[in-house]
Amino acid sequence: MSESNTNANTNNVTPRSKRASVILTPEKKLTALMLRAVIFAGAITWKGLNQLVNVYLVAIVGWTPLTASYLWMIMEVVRIVCGALVGDFIDRVKIHKYTILVTVAVLKIVSGVCMMYSTAFGVMVFKSIIDGIVDVSFLPTATAMTLGVVGKTRFHSKVVAWNNIVEMLGLSV
Repeated sequence: MSESNTNANTNNVTPRSKRASVILTPEKKLTALMLRAVIFAGAITWKGLNQLVNVYLVAIVGWTPLTASYLWMIMEVVRIVCGALVGDFIDRVKIHKYTILVTVAVLKIVSGVCMMYSTAFGVMVFKSIIDGIVDVSFLPTATAMTLGVVGKTRFHSKVVAWNNIVEMLGLSV
């Protein structure tokens, strides 16, 4: 009897432990919801306000549209150059992903402070470089954090689709 019970218990323990690893607890659901809120806010502030910065520089500060477009071009070149490198770094790094997300947020704050104190071309080039790095760093970090929260077995196109829907809603605001 003890041998059959041991086999029965062993068979029951393994599937339960596997099922327990994919069950979304209330804490994991809340974390996933908070990540979506961060993605929503990031889409509003990090992608949606770049156009307003150029309008501000041309209409209020008096820059020419060509000079303002250089800033946009610099940001896009940094995004192209750093995109794959940043994604690879985020995948390979062993530190917590929220540390990277906080670092990206601090870089964006530095970018905003640069614009508040000076609209000189050199400072705005520095801001554009930071914006390019932040832009390519944010969504891969949030996606990696989502993968860590929901696990590999639940991370599929539905989760990615919800993150993209939330980002597009943030952009539309």
